[in-house]
Amino acid sequence: MKAALIDRGIDFPHTHDIQELLTALQETGVPGAADSHEWNRLTRYAVLTRYPGLADALTEEEYRTALQVAQEIVQWANEQISRRGGNE
Repeated sequence: MKAALIDRGIDFPHTHDIQELLTALQETGVPGAADSHEWNRLTRYAVLTRYPGLADALTEEEYRTALQVAQEIVQWANEQISRRGGNE
């Protein structure tokens, strides 16, 4: 998500909050950012699961779902950058 912002020359917020990044993308008119409500589920994993005791351990299903969502985000960002031909 930050790569798509960087590709457009837009300063990104220094955060791991997916909703904040989505808002920045939506405000700059990046296609598809508004349709990605599933991505918000990753915010929980950005901080809480890094430190033992702050959150319950992930189940195998939660892990697989988070991995799938993360892969979707990377694919989406790659597509956004490819469509524009990289930095302009």
